[in-house]
Amino acid sequence: MWSWPSFRKNPVEKAYGSGNGELLGTVEYDYSKFHLSMDCFICSIKSGNLVLKEHEAAKWLEKENLDSVDWLPADSGLIEKIRKYL
Repeated sequence: MWSWPSFRKNPVEKAYGSGNGELLGTVEYDYSKFHLSMDCFICSIKSGNLVLKEHEAAKWLEKENLDSVDWLPADSGLIEKIRKYL
């Protein structure tokens, strides 16, 4: 799962019609200091390498080891959707 802070080029492209992937769902979560609203997409890499710009770490997970990560509360609701997609 990847998030792109600069993904939204304009309000019309917010979640649809951008060609960047299939919308998996929208996460809404209230942390103690802020509210998170994040559109989540399933995407494929056409070429090149992924470069982390706002995350500390990344690793590829297979369906069988999705539960090996200590997911943040906001992410945990998407894990079953990802598992079904895979």
